[in-house]
Amino acid sequence: MNALLRKVVEQMTARPILIVTLLLLCACESGRPRAHLTYLDIERIGSNDYVIHYSADMDLLNVLVDDRGTGQITNFLICSLDGDPLFSADHEIEKSFWGDIGGKGRTPGPPYRFATRGSLSLTLDEGGSQRDLDSTELRHMLAQRESVPCKARIANFIYKIYFSHSMWIPTADILREIDKPASAWKPLPETPFY
Repeated sequence: MNALLRKVVEQMTARPILIVTLLLLCACESGRPRAHLTYLDIERIGSNDYVIHYSADMDLLNVLVDDRGTGQITNFLICSLDGDPLFSADHEIEKSFWGDIGGKGRTPGPPYRFATRGSLSLTLDEGGSQRDLDSTELRHMLAQRESVPCKARIANFIYKIYFSHSMWIPTADILREIDKPASAWKPLPETPFY
């Protein structure tokens, strides 16, 4: 039996790229509970720039950080503007709001407060490109629903992509900001939202 084990170890050490690839393919669930997000507000700050303010019961900037020093590589908030309910790693939501999670997530909490700056856009070519949705398209799309779902989407190299519970944004709030005249837009902040 020791000879067989020795042969397996020899083969494994001769192919480190294969081992790393297999480990990456075997990403596991993080075991972390899914965060609950609470919508606070949305504001328009540019022609198609919006900021969504929300809170969470967990620090989204550290939800996948562990004692081994494994950090997060992406922290996004994504909202499905047309009601597409499928939030998954291998599905592109076509009509969406998305942006980096930022804010005061590192302050003592809960609740932790966050702000995400992004645009309302249409994804084309299976994720190859995007264009901004115009106000007519948005009004037509949003008039058909009372709210839109959003989730935090967080990734690192060890675990499968982490999604929070859904947060619901009232479409009346989004429509209010779409219809806001340029003179009422909030100025862009001098410092980032982080």
